[in-house]
Amino acid sequence: MRPTPLHRSSRRSVASILTLAILASLGAGSASVPARADVFEMADGSKVEGKVIQEKDGFVWIRTLVETKKVAAADIKTKTAGPAPADVMADLDAKIAKDPRDVKSLWALYELLTAHAAESKEIALKAKPIPARIIKIDPDHEEAHDALGETRFDGKWVKKEDVPRLEAELERRKKKEAFQKQYQATFDLYDGDHWQLVDNTGCKDLARKAKELDDAYRILGEALGADRFWDGQATVVTLKKFGDYARILDESWKSWGISQWRYDAARLPTNCGIWLHRPTPFQMRCPPDQKADGEDGMWAAVIHNSVHVQIWSMRRASEPPAWFEEGLASVIELEVRGVQKAYCVGVAGVDKGGTTDKPAGKRGNGNKDLAGESQVFKEHAKKAVEDDQFPEMRKFLRMKTGDFGPAEVGGAIGLVTWLRGKDPEKFKALWAEIRQGPKKDDDPWKKVYGYNVIEDMEKEWKIWVRTEW
Repeated sequence: MRPTPLHRSSRRSVASILTLAILASLGAGSASVPARADVFEMADGSKVEGKVIQEKDGFVWIRTLVETKKVAAADIKTKTAGPAPADVMADLDAKIAKDPRDVKSLWALYELLTAHAAESKEIALKAKPIPARIIKIDPDHEEAHDALGETRFDGKWVKKEDVPRLEAELERRKKKEAFQKQYQATFDLYDGDHWQLVDNTGCKDLARKAKELDDAYRILGEALGADRFWDGQATVVTLKKFGDYARILDESWKSWGISQWRYDAARLPTNCGIWLHRPTPFQMRCPPDQKADGEDGMWAAVIHNSVHVQIWSMRRASEPPAWFEEGLASVIELEVRGVQKAYCVGVAGVDKGGTTDKPAGKRGNGNKDLAGESQVFKEHAKKAVEDDQFPEMRKFLRMKTGDFGPAEVGGAIGLVTWLRGKDPEKFKALWAEIRQGPKKDDDPWKKVYGYNVIEDMEKEWKIWVRTEW
């Protein structure tokens, strides 16, 4: 309903009464300057803080820290008595002029100015240098450091945004000192996403080595359908000298809880490596001392064996089949490092030992019997299949890594390559079956792939080896 003249008149009367009440409270009709200042809350929700210098004709003039504002008395909702900012600033300026080292007054001025900084660019600019000025007088003034975005860390004032990095560096330094004390050697440390490299070799590109390890972690996770293998970081210790490696191994192997045969294999100069999956994932390696390319081979073995560590960290009722873990470790090493740098494929005339910890069977002497012959494992496997010399599949699937020769290593690479390419999702399902523990030989292959017997899978795989691999 539209207001009638009576309504409009009533509204004017109410406004007039409110205006008169406010003016009366302000001292309406007086041209004198009040001795106090107020905080005025306006009808629109804004606030004006200052000293009333004049009231006239329904308007109020308020001197703020920045300007003199003219506001309608009717727009003033409430007022709260308080000191005039301009007077406070003048008082503080006078104190500071008298004593430029008056930190208390300087800080009070800074707080006043920052409270009104949004009102004027000039006020903000006047406030900005005050904290640094205070720190020159009082180097440990906490509020001034806080205003500059600084905090105390390790006995020093630092930028707050630097604290996460500095915390990481401090933790890294403590770890480095702990490793050097524990192993009596000099180390550099590099943190990847899932592995921490503790290096004594002087490697100049630990970032790339860590990325290769993280790539292997990711690829295996995708292959097995695993989001993670452990929380935090596992440790890789790489040593330049066999003497340091052997000393640490001799001092630690019993506390690691490894068996005598694993210790004996790791102690061989041709192997130079040990890995653990419990109680925490861990690797320690050094370059095989009789090889000119030993350091590069060491890093290849680190990548290769990281896959073994990850697979074993997921084991349940039984050990992972040798073909499965050796094949995956080799295939992922190939994917991460490329065929030109992946030692797992074998290189003619060069011993690429160290892919197993068990000194048994053909590889029981640390692969010395394989040195000097062609170790291009893929070609060995293909030739064995073509000549009908490859072990029967039932036997091969049960073989231990220590019984593998070049053809069996190549066969493991070939079988994993074929199964992953055939159907990645079924490969994950096969791993899920393997993890559950022992069962009849044919069951996983029938359940996952639909083969009635292993021999059906064997025929299809051998056709692929002969014609496509």
